[in-house]
Amino acid sequence: MIVMRRALFFLLIIFCISCKSEAPVELVEDSQEVVLEPSDEFLTFYDRFHADTVFQLDHIVFPLQGKPATGMFEGEVKEFKWTREGWTVHKAFKEDDDTFDRQFVVHAPELITEVIYSATYGFYMERRFAKLSDGWNLIYFADMAKKE
Repeated sequence: MIVMRRALFFLLIIFCISCKSEAPVELVEDSQEVVLEPSDEFLTFYDRFHADTVFQLDHIVFPLQGKPATGMFEGEVKEFKWTREGWTVHKAFKEDDDTFDRQFVVHAPELITEVIYSATYGFYMERRFAKLSDGWNLIYFADMAKKE
């Protein structure tokens, strides 16, 4: 019985890891679901990630899965990876910018999605961060795109 439970648990983990969602994260409405705040540890990482270029490059899992900006390539892009050589350093989100809003979705203490979006213009960008053995890292980046 214990062996069977372990086997099912193992298969469930493999299934979850193998499932990749290419769809952007749906924005969470405060009235429907509780949005957890990222930990102080993550926010400290997040601030340093945007302030220190070397630190940023060292905390990105290259080649980085993601999607290019709308119109960057002709046709549909099914498999896209960002490279260290082609990376444009990300700057901090400007809180006082009223064109875009930001939302963190805490899926688990070790997995956080950030969505920066404009409800007015229908654009969004998504980044996923995971706490790995060497600390927090950017593991996915979908550049600015028009919400479909």
